[in-house]
Amino acid sequence: MMNILLNLPRPQALLVDGLEAIDRGAPIVQSCAPGAIALESLFGQRLTESGFRVITIGDHHEGAHSIGDALGLERRAPGPEDILLDERLRNSVLKVRSGCPEIRAWADGLLRVKTLAPRKRCLGLWVVEDSPGAIPQRSDGRQFRLALDRCIGPGEMRAYAATLFVDLAGPGPTHYYEALSRELAGPDFQLLEKLVALRPSDFIRIEDALADIDTELSTRSLEYRGRPWVSSNSLAQAVHSGDSSASTLLNARIRTAQLQEILP
Repeated sequence: MMNILLNLPRPQALLVDGLEAIDRGAPIVQSCAPGAIALESLFGQRLTESGFRVITIGDHHEGAHSIGDALGLERRAPGPEDILLDERLRNSVLKVRSGCPEIRAWADGLLRVKTLAPRKRCLGLWVVEDSPGAIPQRSDGRQFRLALDRCIGPGEMRAYAATLFVDLAGPGPTHYYEALSRELAGPDFQLLEKLVALRPSDFIRIEDALADIDTELSTRSLEYRGRPWVSSNSLAQAVHSGDSSASTLLNARIRTAQLQEILP
């Protein structure tokens, strides 16, 4: 199902922007987030199709001595300037997984150099987080953040919901279930996938069903339609605790879906 989401226009545009970032010398920083594995695989494929050689280090917790070997250099742990000026690495992208402390410390130095002084036509850098927040990220545009939450908006969720619900029985209330699931999920595509699996009877007391659902995205700071998003499953849990403001917000999302059923 993740491939459906990744093949939508804005996620595809994210991949194109990532390739352009590599061309101008900016480092790629990939967040550890839902969908990251599929996104990593697809971006690697796009790099290869564009003529780049992707060199991966850190997958097997090698020590720093493996860096030179992976790059085909004599020095075991070459300095940033050594590899950035090496013409043999001009069409290569170094993908670093941050699990090995030695490699991570070495990559941090290279990341700083690439961030402060991006250079065209030299070795590209793609750092992949192994845990959320493992890589300090800048907001000045000097790093390119490769993450799905940058490109998931109402249009993408509408298209994804339509695809997920396409095989369900209908017509009946199926259109309403789709609209309700979409409004409740917001930018949380994991929640949307779980709502699709609910039985029709679950939608009658949707607050109870939501309160029993957890997703990784529900704990993250997300924006949707230009505003901070509070996950519907968190709201449902708060409703069960007697939070009237949570009930008001959750009911507003349900009413929005009902209006879409009346005025599609």
